[in-house]
Amino acid sequence: MLERLRNKRLVFVGDSITRNQWASMVCLLDSSISPVLKSVTANRSITAFKIKDYNASIEHYWAPYLVESNSDSDHPMNHRFSQEQILGVHAIEKHARHWTNADILVFNSHRWWRRPKVKVLWGSFESPDRNYEEMETRGKWVYDEKAYPLYKENHCSFIDMFNGIACERAGRMDSKYQHWRWQPHDCDLPRFNAKAMLERLRGKRLVFVGDSIVRNQWASMVCLLESSISPDLKSVTPNGSITTFKIKDYNASIEHYWSPYLVESNSDNPVNHPFSQEQILGVHAIEKHARHWTNADILVFNSHRGEDWGKAKGENCFNETEPILKEGYHGRDLYPGLRRMVENAINGLKRKGLTVQMIDITQLSDYRKDAHTSIYRKMWGRITKEQIANPKSHADCLHWCIPGVPDTWNELLYAYIFHF
Repeated sequence: MLERLRNKRLVFVGDSITRNQWASMVCLLDSSISPVLKSVTANRSITAFKIKDYNASIEHYWAPYLVESNSDSDHPMNHRFSQEQILGVHAIEKHARHWTNADILVFNSHRWWRRPKVKVLWGSFESPDRNYEEMETRGKWVYDEKAYPLYKENHCSFIDMFNGIACERAGRMDSKYQHWRWQPHDCDLPRFNAKAMLERLRGKRLVFVGDSIVRNQWASMVCLLESSISPDLKSVTPNGSITTFKIKDYNASIEHYWSPYLVESNSDNPVNHPFSQEQILGVHAIEKHARHWTNADILVFNSHRGEDWGKAKGENCFNETEPILKEGYHGRDLYPGLRRMVENAINGLKRKGLTVQMIDITQLSDYRKDAHTSIYRKMWGRITKEQIANPKSHADCLHWCIPGVPDTWNELLYAYIFHF
């Protein structure tokens, strides 16, 4: 190896993991070198192991994300991994100039995938007009017929209340959509454990606040939990805008509160909401709803109102039976500006001492064009002859079959509750 490295420069570029590998290489080589002919020198971001009689160097260059970041301290021990990570994704020159003349380059940057999310900087760290965008941990859907679904539709005692999302009951014959598991690239999601979740919810109130999409998630949570509860110790009670799932022996409740825009609106009736009409919002009027969930122990907000899922004009989720498997796919309707607004609001709450966590389920859900209720749901009105002749015209591409994607949202919520 030393002979092969004669007159050459081998540079390991990255974080403490690649420094680990660099240290290993040093130890592998140094026993073959006379003590007076070898040295290790640290100089800011570069640590160099030099072998004089071979005119060779094996170096580690500290660049934890390869591109410029707020963890680029000249001293590798002064990085700020405990803080929010900000990356200048197009700014590699700062580091690259130090290793452009290397003969062999080894890159290894583990930090990118360990963190649940990092911020991407568009522009310069020195610019006053810095523009950030959040970047999520990536993953993929894996077909898992052995472990999924987490429950069977006909085993959920309250499925009669969920006709709008009970797709098998509504005539859907294929069941492949139930067997997909979300697999993050850098970790495994803990399997949902109903008994453990019930114990964590003992004496507590978990409230899902929002529209019919968050009601979809609430229904999933009910089905995930209820099989572990004796029939005489559980109940579901609708009362105006609130529907409550109660577990007596745990003194716990899991509720859905209908508030499609969170603030007051002309769609606040849980049954007769005029989404087809012009929507009117009282953007500063949240008290009407908030008083019903101010004493909740865990609040889950989810307000989807925006655009339907869709591909090219005239196409929708009807007859889709496979997810999108191309990693990195994004749907049409992603709003970075809206995300930044949410992020700014959350940061404002944090400054006031209130901890709010955002779990972004947008992309993982975008892959699942196969898992919508489509035509397999109870309709509010009678289906017309025109709709029967053209089922695409009334396919529902907003809501989700259960078992299905909402169970994954709740697995993420479960992981978050147990992690924090």
